[in-house]
Amino acid sequence: MKHWETEIRSRISVSASYASKSFPWSNVTNPAYYPVIEVADLNEDGDNEIIVVLTKGYGTGVHAQEIHILSENDLKELMIADPSYYIDKNSHSSIQS
Repeated sequence: MKHWETEIRSRISVSASYASKSFPWSNVTNPAYYPVIEVADLNEDGDNEIIVVLTKGYGTGVHAQEIHILSENDLKELMIADPSYYIDKNSHSSIQS
């Protein structure tokens, strides 16, 4: 069994049909945790976005990831809302004894 040391790749390049760009993002080098890339129209505006999921670290009880959303047309990074704000505003709970 090979032991994987956690090495970090500190520059990620993304290419789309109209553009190519490098970003100062990092991802572990273990092939099992290579970046995951999806293409979808997240905001339903008729244009696709590129979703890049990076693994920052992993181990026993830990799996840290980071998500970046890019415009497919020019690879400009799009800002996304803080998920904790969305959860606070859209979730409800109660406790009954």
